[in-house]
Amino acid sequence: MANQIIITISREYGSGGHEIAREIANHFGFTMYDRSTLDEMAKERPDLSTSGLEELQFDYIKNKAAERESFVVVGRCAEEILKDRYNIISIFVTADLEDRIKRVKRKYNIETEGEATNKIKRHDRTRRNYHNSHSDSEWSDATTYDLTINSSRLGIEGTTQFLIDYIELISNKNIATK
Repeated sequence: MANQIIITISREYGSGGHEIAREIANHFGFTMYDRSTLDEMAKERPDLSTSGLEELQFDYIKNKAAERESFVVVGRCAEEILKDRYNIISIFVTADLEDRIKRVKRKYNIETEGEATNKIKRHDRTRRNYHNSHSDSEWSDATTYDLTINSSRLGIEGTTQFLIDYIELISNKNIATK
């Protein structure tokens, strides 16, 4: 893609959204920014408070967008902080609870469904609180995003391909209407 495109992916814990984001970034040859990438910045600024680090991360994402870099960003309220840009595609990935439980059990070597369910609830609560404290919209509200998709329907691979096709269609439409 010759023109800049920014893809934001928010997701429920265990939905496979992070994996999907990584595959989309690989497909398009885009850099992917996520919490671990952005947390590296925090190591360079131990003097900053949590809110200072969050602002640093938000500014970093805004600067990358201003530099005309195409990228994928996972979480970080990116759909909110970049909402005024014409070239953003915001996606929310959900999944059926039973699939999320299976994925979390497998990924983290968790024995029981109850333990996996508690981990999912804890992480979703943290994500919801983080998003809602930095945004005018609700974290899992479908109207916040261009597209909300349930990865249980097509699986991770099928969902990734569907989103790649969707991104290509939207980016081609944006080029045509510019």
